[in-house]
Amino acid sequence: ILEIDPPTGEIVWQYVADSLSGWFERAHRHDLCALDSSNMSFEDWERVARTVEALGLARADTRFDLTVRPVFANPLFATSDYRNQFAACGRGAVFAGYGGGNANVLEGSPRSVLPALRQSVEAGTFVAVTSQVPLEPYDAEYETGFRLLEAGGIPCGDLPLADAQVKLSYLLGHWSAIEDTASRSGLDPRGLLTAAFLSGVSMRKAVSMDRFREMMGSRGSPLEILPDDPFVGGEFGEGLERVARTLRA
Repeated sequence: ILEIDPPTGEIVWQYVADSLSGWFERAHRHDLCALDSSNMSFEDWERVARTVEALGLARADTRFDLTVRPVFANPLFATSDYRNQFAACGRGAVFAGYGGGNANVLEGSPRSVLPALRQSVEAGTFVAVTSQVPLEPYDAEYETGFRLLEAGGIPCGDLPLADAQVKLSYLLGHWSAIEDTASRSGLDPRGLLTAAFLSGVSMRKAVSMDRFREMMGSRGSPLEILPDDPFVGGEFGEGLERVARTLRA
């Protein structure tokens, strides 16, 4: 069991109790941990969340699928390397392409990601597609990027790589709830997961999302996307029901 000593410094508390005292009717101190936030594991964050929940300040939902991992496009990778990368992921993966979300998609190329991506999707892995570039949204504007979606990938739009991984991990951590809701609503679980993942997501060009929706519709999976993310600041079940109602409408 990892034991974390409470903080010994008084600087923050003194600042809150003295300089900010006028903002509080009564200040309470709760010592949680003294680790640098960049040097904390998931289990440490979970402990902090549970402690906050025990104080009655918020509810902690720590159901994340920790097997969701990124796969990076690499000009030196062979198709077999991509297969190994995807195989190391669990129920979900985030593929980070170049620039606007592009990669080698040449049919017959020994370095194409397409065979590995298709195989991963066929095996049941949810593959989200984004870019390694942190400042630009993934748009699937170029054919090389759209081919990744045709192979079964799901666009991340304006979700950066880290955000996409966290959101997908959170959703897949509630997979049983997604299956139950889909069953009750007469929906396909994967379609419900796709709509949940894309809720609140936008692309640089609306035509890019429209093109993806048309492709999904041609596959028999009509897609309606909420303009906001119902999982932010609310209960997971309530947010999922909103997504399901939108798909049923």
